[in-house]
Amino acid sequence: MFIISSLLIIASFLIPQFALLAWICLVPCLIFVNKTKRGFIPGLAVGIISYIGILYWIVPTFIVAGESLLLGILCLFLLSAYLGLYFAFFFYTVAKKKNSLLDIIFFPSLWVGLEYIRTHLLTGFPWALLAYTQWRNLPLIQLSAITGPYGVSFYICMINYFISDLYYRFRYSLLPAKEYRKRLFFNLSTMLITTLLIFGYGTIKINEKVTNHKGRVVEIAILQGNIDQYKKWDAEYKNEIISTYTQLCCNLWKKDLIIWPESAIPGYLRYEPELYKWMQKITYITSSYHLVGSVDHDSKTGKIYNTAFLISPDGKILKRYDKLHLVLFGETVPLKPILSKIFTTLNEFGEITPGSEYAVFRENEKFSFSAPICFESIFPSLIRKFRKNGAEVIINITNDAWFLKTAAPLQHFVNNVFRAIENRCYVICSANTGISGIVDKYGRILKMTKIFEATSVEFSLLLEPSEKKNLTFYTLYGDVFAVLCCIAVIFTFCVEKFFTK
Repeated sequence: MFIISSLLIIASFLIPQFALLAWICLVPCLIFVNKTKRGFIPGLAVGIISYIGILYWIVPTFIVAGESLLLGILCLFLLSAYLGLYFAFFFYTVAKKKNSLLDIIFFPSLWVGLEYIRTHLLTGFPWALLAYTQWRNLPLIQLSAITGPYGVSFYICMINYFISDLYYRFRYSLLPAKEYRKRLFFNLSTMLITTLLIFGYGTIKINEKVTNHKGRVVEIAILQGNIDQYKKWDAEYKNEIISTYTQLCCNLWKKDLIIWPESAIPGYLRYEPELYKWMQKITYITSSYHLVGSVDHDSKTGKIYNTAFLISPDGKILKRYDKLHLVLFGETVPLKPILSKIFTTLNEFGEITPGSEYAVFRENEKFSFSAPICFESIFPSLIRKFRKNGAEVIINITNDAWFLKTAAPLQHFVNNVFRAIENRCYVICSANTGISGIVDKYGRILKMTKIFEATSVEFSLLLEPSEKKNLTFYTLYGDVFAVLCCIAVIFTFCVEKFFTK
């Protein structure tokens, strides 16, 4: 049964057309655990198998990076085993907890609490939260504006628990008829009320009409250079990279902002005169502001940063943003002297220094924006801080060339759908090899490129006059829902321990 659950989870994440499987993906294992009263090992197995399927792309990434196949498989297994521990704890609790009328609330709360811990523990890895299977279900995911992705995960888990409980107690006749009817009535009422509230709210939001037509029109362009990962830092290919981006920019003129991917500049923009002169020439030709990704370093301290620069039409650097949340084992490496002997590519990475400011670019008088870099887009609580600080638009610049032609670029991109709804603002993504695109504040994907093609995307954004003030509950107050779920779990345990026999 746990293998069936694993396959359903994998399919719901990897195949968008199979997203409906998420509503029953936990059911087989829940039934098995309730029947056998053994939850830890089955739960761990579900977690490991599921994440091996979802994160399979780690292995080819290692191979292309020059590491061995065996090491790639080992790292995939270890990461999946760590993530599987969350599943193990969830199903262990299902097996051991005393039956209660409030279980339909308790177990979804436990699931959310574990997702919330995973988002923050050990620098955090909130990849493939259960909510993200529903990125195309727009009425449902409008809930994210209040609860973040955790509310959607809660609802999916609730449905799974309801179905499993209904089947299990009917199939094995574990309760007297009167108690069974009472439990069924409570669970069914809870489900119906929750469903009506969630989908009613979502339907109303996505059908909102803009009555104020005095908004600002912002002309933007996205560059997708499609530069091979292993050409980016090879001096032999510098001219090829310069030529590619020059061609992409040659037909763009008078844009409010032209957006380049993460580390698009083949070198240190501020310290290599030929690169800076080329960049100035591009800004003159296009007569536009440019948001450009480049590595940077402090000449006094020697520290290296992963940076986004805003450059004016006259070629001046106006402001910068240094990446705050670094990729573990990619940009920051604990115990590097030891681990670099095992992972040879760690000798090339791990020297990045995190930034210190949730920067908002206001130098372009047309609009304000922030530019989180790479996998910062998977952290809801981080993105909301940019929006709360005054960003009207969120721009994610990234380099997903590492992922090759796998499911990972799409898994990364769908995070932007949730970030847009959570903060009710446009989210724009510029990715080196794709997927690049534009998502509106209701999670509708307005533009979306194919992977591994060199292209530019032009688009007009309509920003309302009150864009800065229209902040959502989630933007203002963050993960209140997830914290309440954690409190609910702790409270229930305390009540059962001290007030029941």
